[in-house]
Amino acid sequence: MNRVNLFPFRFDIAEEDASKRARKSVVRSSDGVRGCLTSSKTFKMVEWESQLERKAVMMFEFNRSIVAFRDQPLRVYLSSWNGFVPYTPDFEVQLASGEIVFIEVKPSEKLQDKDVLWKMREASVSFRQRGYVFGVLTETELEQPARLSNQTLLRPYLRQPLDSKRGREISEWIKKKRCARYCELVTFLGSRAVALQAIAQGFLKIDEHEIFSLDSVVKPNLENRHETMQLPIRTAPNFVQRSLSNPEDST
Repeated sequence: MNRVNLFPFRFDIAEEDASKRARKSVVRSSDGVRGCLTSSKTFKMVEWESQLERKAVMMFEFNRSIVAFRDQPLRVYLSSWNGFVPYTPDFEVQLASGEIVFIEVKPSEKLQDKDVLWKMREASVSFRQRGYVFGVLTETELEQPARLSNQTLLRPYLRQPLDSKRGREISEWIKKKRCARYCELVTFLGSRAVALQAIAQGFLKIDEHEIFSLDSVVKPNLENRHETMQLPIRTAPNFVQRSLSNPEDST
């Protein structure tokens, strides 16, 4: 079966098979962690090569401004004083707006290295010249233990679409109550699975900074729309954090 190419563009300088990773897997980080999962958005396998990359993948899975993503999508060649240097970004994501963003995942301390900073700036220029955004995610954006714990619990329920009638029923219920404990939601629905579906799929929200429990407070999710979700990334030249959610943000 042919792979559906959700990212049909290709750079002239890197005409590679879109079904293959642009770089062979290697353990590049000190934690030596590698793994993979099947994305609930693309139903394709996504690999990671560090704990930070794993956390980035989980962020992409739950960020509703992102409609598709993949790892190590292509190779570009950056101009340097002694020729061209190959570079492969860690991820490529497509926003609901249609905008394409290439992302490198790096510990923030690496951005203090002049060679790394040079490569990130050159990559940013290369992608910008072709109409794409380039950014960096660090532990500042990704290291949130409670959020990761909650996402790990909720992720299986992303791939089980909630019935629209049930969704409206839940929305009306929470609007009347304004907020409720998770255990009350389960009692109302008569199903733990449906309650977790409602939270995972954005009908309701919880405090991502607290570990999820029976007493967790659930509220209406007023940001359950693509245009109100944000993708926090660091951009050139100094790679300070910004939020990206639509084309206007990238100007």
